[in-house]
Amino acid sequence: MVKNKSPFEELYQNNEFKHLDLSLNRIIKALNEIAFDERDLGKIIHIAGTNGKGSTAKFISDMLLNENYNVALYTSPHIDTINERIVYNGEPIKDNEMNNLLFELKTVIVENELSYFEALTFLAFKYFSDKKPQFSIIETGLGGRFDATNVLNDKLPVITSISFDHAEILGKNIFKIADEKLAIVKNNKEVFIGYNKPFIRKYITQQLNDRILIFADKIDNELHYPYPYCYNYILAKSIFHHLIGKKYNSSLPKLPPCRFESVGRVVFDGTHTANGLLELFKNFIEKPNIIFSLTKERNLIAFVKILKKFANSIYLTEIPGNDRSTNIDSIDITGINLIKNPITAIDCMLNNNEDRCILITGSFYLCAFLRKYLAIRT
Repeated sequence: MVKNKSPFEELYQNNEFKHLDLSLNRIIKALNEIAFDERDLGKIIHIAGTNGKGSTAKFISDMLLNENYNVALYTSPHIDTINERIVYNGEPIKDNEMNNLLFELKTVIVENELSYFEALTFLAFKYFSDKKPQFSIIETGLGGRFDATNVLNDKLPVITSISFDHAEILGKNIFKIADEKLAIVKNNKEVFIGYNKPFIRKYITQQLNDRILIFADKIDNELHYPYPYCYNYILAKSIFHHLIGKKYNSSLPKLPPCRFESVGRVVFDGTHTANGLLELFKNFIEKPNIIFSLTKERNLIAFVKILKKFANSIYLTEIPGNDRSTNIDSIDITGINLIKNPITAIDCMLNNNEDRCILITGSFYLCAFLRKYLAIRT
């Protein structure tokens, strides 16, 4: 059974890049109209970066929840329902709460022509400010400088791994991309930095030479998580220690869905950058069979180049119902198989007699789609 779209999704038809405007003017105006005060969010942890934002955010949230703090968590994308993006004390916002918020704020959203992500951020900030959490963990959606979440000023900025992503919007120069991420720092003195290549680490140090930088990029002797999530766990532990004043010694937080998530011999991992892919393959002894797809703004050629080195077989497919999906009709790359329907691709792999691991990677949207299909199939 197909779940009906929520009123919010009906409003936007799931078009996340509609009405893009590289400024913060619209959401600032909308928040001012409802008298939003960021102090109502408690201590804010604001996370930007190319890879690792979602798992780092989830780790920090779970650690604080284990200490019985009231915690707001805003992340993207979602896997099953849009409610997963707006979480309070470990529970996604309920449908009726989401719908009531939209009913209350729809006029402001429409009159200010907020984009999909701006509107969702707007709703989340109103929801959280009403709850008055002790901590709010906020993940950027895209970039940093003009990301809707960057209306927040007094916060603890966190920068995870930086690499090429969204080149059409953020540019093709890695240092300019880094600048976009670092723009969330604003006037805050202390900044946490996760695992990055040495030249990026050096650049960050130069750009933020008047700040207190806390580098949390050395993994434990014992790996508690697969790559690259082990780095994100170390970063989260360091932030927890900074916030609470003691080391984290409770149970290990769970990884979010579609982050090295195993279902039988199928592994789901929404890795959509070349650097992330290189880290991901550190976990495999035997070359997996790959099913993947990307959205149009990703670097398909760089992605395929790595896949050819580490994969046993490669199937490029499309993301159903997503107008940002790569169109395989225009693809001509040797060494990969093209199958338009991802269900056909996974059925083909599952029906053969191999025991080899199947890795579903690239877009989180593809991972989410095939994850749902596999739950029905099995």
